[in-house]
Amino acid sequence: MTPSGSAPSRISVEADGDEDRAAGMFNSFDRFLERLPAWLFHSLGIVTALVSLWFALALLGGLPGGLAEWVVLAMFGVFSYAVGFMIPLLVAYLVESRTRLSMVLIAAGSAVGAGAVALQGVA
Repeated sequence: MTPSGSAPSRISVEADGDEDRAAGMFNSFDRFLERLPAWLFHSLGIVTALVSLWFALALLGGLPGGLAEWVVLAMFGVFSYAVGFMIPLLVAYLVESRTRLSMVLIAAGSAVGAGAVALQGVA
């Protein structure tokens, strides 16, 4: 026992807690990930990749002919999977944390996305 009345092992646990508070955003994101089902975000990523590959194949006019085109198509699929996985995950985290800044980011991102989709028909 120390003069303060706490065990030495308890003091080291409290010191570790100070480090956790310094990286609070990352720890809260990790706790958020532990509660969420991963299959939902993986399925969203797969659907996004399949849809984007469908449009890429339509743009190419069919299956690629050379090895370089297959590599580019694979890279495009992996990138679209990552986008389809991370954007819903970040939006879910921002909604879960519910700070004013996160709600502003969601509203601004939605407005930018809707504006970009609306301008596609104009050009």
